[in-house]
Amino acid sequence: MEITDVIGNLGRLQCYIIILLIYRGVPTAWQILAIPFLAPDTDHWCAKPHQLENWTVIQWKNVSIPFDTKKQEFSQCQSYSYKLMELPNSWAVIIDQNVTVPCTKWDYTTTDNTIITQWDLFCDREWLVSMNQTVFMLGMLIGVFISGHLSDRFGRRPVLLDSLCLSIVSDYAGAAVPNLSFFYAVRFTSAMGIAGIQNAGVCLLMETISPGYRLWVAVAFSWGWTLGLITLPGVAWMIKDWQYFQAATTCGWLPMLTAWWFLPESPRWLLTRKRYIKVPPRVSDFLANSFYGSCLHL
Repeated sequence: MEITDVIGNLGRLQCYIIILLIYRGVPTAWQILAIPFLAPDTDHWCAKPHQLENWTVIQWKNVSIPFDTKKQEFSQCQSYSYKLMELPNSWAVIIDQNVTVPCTKWDYTTTDNTIITQWDLFCDREWLVSMNQTVFMLGMLIGVFISGHLSDRFGRRPVLLDSLCLSIVSDYAGAAVPNLSFFYAVRFTSAMGIAGIQNAGVCLLMETISPGYRLWVAVAFSWGWTLGLITLPGVAWMIKDWQYFQAATTCGWLPMLTAWWFLPESPRWLLTRKRYIKVPPRVSDFLANSFYGSCLHL
């Protein structure tokens, strides 16, 4: 006898879980693919000293920035060595075009606030942008191992809900971090949460529906990810500031908080733990005739 003979093959219970876990792909895609919008490519060059603020960008570049004739562009990481001389009513600059020095500050074309412009991730610090995605994927790798063991021991439902809370808290904290190290830390914990949602969610889904529906449900599982891919550029287009963008994409998790009231535990996991009667404290009419009601008669 299959457990689905008791809980039903595709009822309201299974439909809720399917919709919830398909939707899960939307905020997941937003968070995993956010870096190109948090740190977009930005044209940059050595900043002119504040004493020369009346100079235009073209004037400054033509005089003080080396020009690469092969790439047909000004250097983004170096300038000619220069000295400033104070005059009675202005400043004069003496430039040595035989000596180049690395930039210490940058100007750029964009006025948008990104993690690149906020923490000067240019030139020799440019690798820190790629490092962000490495940290994120490392968090997902570790999260998969940890959540797998925890969901086998404590159940799919608590691991999924705790992972959801971890991602929400981490992603909101990511919009207000004071420095890059903290940003890496919250991205790491956010990735662990996403891995837990994915891991426990897939187990719960496959253990709740009958084998006859698993193939098309597995295909539908990626629909949310596709919707996230489609909508993320629109969110980035509307919200230019990276902190508001981070906060806005985190709001995508909030509809999943309905799982606190409606999400059941995996019936197969309950049976392996010999928990034959499992009634949650707040069961809505939505689930009244599904798995929990049937469990009382096992």
